[in-house]
Amino acid sequence: QQTAGDQRFTVLVMADGNGRLATDYWFENGVQIRYIAANGASVVIPIERLDLDRTVEANRRRGVPFTLRVSGNY
Repeated sequence: QQTAGDQRFTVLVMADGNGRLATDYWFENGVQIRYIAANGASVVIPIERLDLDRTVEANRRRGVPFTLRVSGNY
């Protein structure tokens, strides 16, 4: 269940089923996802750790768009 305060967060669902809340996120260097966690920390994960299908579905159910931007750092 969603509260008014968490609407601005995107849920990132990891391959192990755990979720992370992000205020921003993008694909970088062709192999990893960088996201800004709810606590403001910058976190980098290998692309394989993100369950893209479950991430898209979790955010769709919450009414939050999920668009994976690509950084220019190649």
